[in-house]
Amino acid sequence: MDMNGNALMRSVQKQFGYVEQFDLHCLTATVQEALEFSASLRLPASEDVTRIIQATLDILELHGDRGKRISDLSNEQSKRVTIGVELVANPSILFLDEPTSGLDVHAAKVVLDAILRIARSGRTVICTIHQPSFVLFAMFDALVLLRTGGNMVYVGPLNGGNAIVEYFEAIPGIRKCRDRENPASYMLDVMAANPRTDFSSIYKASALYADNERTIAAASAPTQLRMPARRRQSNYATQLYYLGLRTTRKYWRTREYSLGRVLITVFVAGIFGVLYRRGDGLQYTTQLQSQALLVFVGPLFMGIISVITVNESLGLPVVDAERMVFFRERASGMYATLPYAIVFALVEVPYVVMNSLVFSGLFYILVGLKATADAFTWFCGYYFLYNLFATYLGQLLVVILPDLRTAVMATGGLNSLMSLFAGFFIHKDNIPAAWSFMYWMSPLHYVLEGMMCTQYADNHASIALSSKGTILSRENTTVSAYVFEMFGGGLSADNNVPNVGFLGLCIAVVKISTFLAMKFVSASARGRHFITMADSDNESYDSSSPRSSSYDDWTKEPLVGEKLCVYLLHWDKATQDHPDIFDTTLIKPKDPTTIYRCVSECVIHYHSTTLTRAQFELEYGMPPRSRDEEIMRLRHAMLAQYLTEVEMDRKK
Repeated sequence: MDMNGNALMRSVQKQFGYVEQFDLHCLTATVQEALEFSASLRLPASEDVTRIIQATLDILELHGDRGKRISDLSNEQSKRVTIGVELVANPSILFLDEPTSGLDVHAAKVVLDAILRIARSGRTVICTIHQPSFVLFAMFDALVLLRTGGNMVYVGPLNGGNAIVEYFEAIPGIRKCRDRENPASYMLDVMAANPRTDFSSIYKASALYADNERTIAAASAPTQLRMPARRRQSNYATQLYYLGLRTTRKYWRTREYSLGRVLITVFVAGIFGVLYRRGDGLQYTTQLQSQALLVFVGPLFMGIISVITVNESLGLPVVDAERMVFFRERASGMYATLPYAIVFALVEVPYVVMNSLVFSGLFYILVGLKATADAFTWFCGYYFLYNLFATYLGQLLVVILPDLRTAVMATGGLNSLMSLFAGFFIHKDNIPAAWSFMYWMSPLHYVLEGMMCTQYADNHASIALSSKGTILSRENTTVSAYVFEMFGGGLSADNNVPNVGFLGLCIAVVKISTFLAMKFVSASARGRHFITMADSDNESYDSSSPRSSSYDDWTKEPLVGEKLCVYLLHWDKATQDHPDIFDTTLIKPKDPTTIYRCVSECVIHYHSTTLTRAQFELEYGMPPRSRDEEIMRLRHAMLAQYLTEVEMDRKK
């Protein structure tokens, strides 16, 4: 692509702004904070960020809403914020993808009024819009009208809609525009009513096309673009600062997650302490077994709670939804993946530290563990490391797996494996040789060894080999000897430093994996799969596509993409590709027996999108259907259409 006769370089692309159809933001941020975040990361240091933000608020009329959280805004207010996030980057050309989608007439008018003010401020504004009202349509200065296949039908001025009406009325055989008829509806209606008319060829033969070509040729002469060549507006330090500021605010304002973790921690620690509260110390081996089990199960259980909490409370509002915000902002050049991944890791640390201290303090005192500062410190340290590992593991699973349900299932499986091979339920010597590597790979093994050794390794107190009221043996043993024997000699008191080092390595591996997944796994490569039928004029059928196989072959292939949409084959395209099936005169299947084959050929076109279920229903006016349901619906619809047309022909 060229611009003013020059190849479009990355530095020039930064003069463009792109407003997506859907409003993807950090919902806990205020309007002012969202604009400051975008401007601070995308504008050079020499720019007056405050002045640009104030001007943007004026143009979009958002001064009164600047302190509101984005989650509290209406649809049209959110759309204006989306526009503002791009506008503060001070682009020369602003692209907007369906800015009125999902808005009522009044809200759409408010948004387009704001867009018009942007255009009048000296910027070029290009919008895609579908079937606007007469008032909205008249607000545009020029129109590029496309039909199936991206072929241009009209490129020229609108003059309030009069120009496009005059153009179509001048074409032989095209009806006149009725009084008070919306010009936008008129042009779409005449195109749909005349499928055999080649409007693209008519446009190419017109004087308007010749004038446009001369204008393009003159503008294509190489000229010096007076644009600064900036590769990046902000360095990593700046990105870390603003990302850290926003993420810290987000966590602080998401009280249901932050406070919920603390309450769960207090509840579980209290339950453990109440069930096993020892005021008279350890006297019997059965008491020691119960206490050792709690020392192992406590971190294990809270680790699982951490992962589940991350998946269910953090995964949906922060990891899952925020992931789409990350892709949008990274594509806009706000920041790189590495600073985002670093901030996303560091922001969890204070909360994990707090939870670790709360759990360790309550659990340690109530259960009656070793009352020394050294033992308590080691217990807190091991619990913190495992809790942090479990939290980061939950983030990784949400990032790399298709949905939350799969992530939760994977969490249960991984925790079961780690606990099974930790050395508590099965001693190291009893693990089959082929599975012995799992013993050394399980982080819980190192947590177990560290906690058991720091609690019992130097405890030489005598303890009876019996339970209360039952004598199993008249010989006593020491606490340390019994613990080492209980674990089959698989513990060593000298491994604290290696244990901590391995846990740190596990944490690093999980975070690096999360970073790589965020960098290389695209937004459309994961997600729930839905299909629907879209307007046939929005997509053309490509019979040369490798997906163009029979229905039976297609159903054997795995479904890929964020969502799957089925597009009904356009009738006029069908007559060209399948003359054996379609009657080119009546533009319908020759025989009802061919309908199933026709549908099989129609439902092989894939389209990837990033719609959530709610956005899907808003866009298409119906909930997502399964593949089989949609194919059956298409077949019934085509059969009904065929029978209706046959009946009409019979009556004629």
